[in-house]
Amino acid sequence: MDDREEAIPVTIDLDQFPAQSGKLVEACEGLGCFRVVNHKIPLPLMSEIKSVVRSLLDLPAETKLRNTDTIAGSGYVGPTPKNPLYEALGLYDINSSEAVDSFCDQLDATIHQRFLTFHHIRSSYYIRPDSDLISPSSNLLPFFYQTLVYFL
Repeated sequence: MDDREEAIPVTIDLDQFPAQSGKLVEACEGLGCFRVVNHKIPLPLMSEIKSVVRSLLDLPAETKLRNTDTIAGSGYVGPTPKNPLYEALGLYDINSSEAVDSFCDQLDATIHQRFLTFHHIRSSYYIRPDSDLISPSSNLLPFFYQTLVYFL
């Protein structure tokens, strides 16, 4: 077993922040994924947002293609022959209500999907309000949120 196999999954314990910030950066740069524990996001909300993400990814390709790049690579990414199991929708600036509205508009999101998207983003802000690393003013928060959505 090599070092990468032993590291899967990397577990980030938010009760131990900011002491684990280096471990988080290493997981993002290395494996590209991690598991978060003690995040304080209610299980029902996680379940609902997972359902919303699934429903958005189940939209027809022509709808998902309207989720365009704000910067290169920030819009819809569909499966490829090289990576047939990967698919992502992009929301570049979660700090902007206008950007979230635009994301929802591009995908013709229902009122329920919009509500849960906004609610989940706001919950992500307060995962650990005492942590400088994961807070509304943090540069890492957008990446952290994007990673949460990808791996919910």
